[in-house]
Amino acid sequence: MPGWQLRRSADGGRHVDVGVYGDHAFVNRGCTAGLDASDRWQEGRTPFDLSARTVCLRVLVDRTSVEMFVDDGRYAHSTVVFPDPSDTGLALFTIDGQAVFRNMVIREFAV
Repeated sequence: MPGWQLRRSADGGRHVDVGVYGDHAFVNRGCTAGLDASDRWQEGRTPFDLSARTVCLRVLVDRTSVEMFVDDGRYAHSTVVFPDPSDTGLALFTIDGQAVFRNMVIREFAV
């Protein structure tokens, strides 16, 4: 299943994960600083149809938030994150197999 690591540190130790795994889409901020002590709120999940062969993810990232829209807004995640300002990397990953990433567009907006 496909995913991205956003706001990734140079050594890969800190990042926010977004993607699809099994029957859910997710945003996981467990590898960033500033979470509550219980880690209760580190991952948000929404349903995903296991029979689907494709998924459309639109992800918006700024200094303190990650928003992910699944399949043209059918589900939406909006998450506050606490990355180090130097964590600006991006990586693609798969879980349990292969994935083809198509039609990726990355835009950087001026502040």
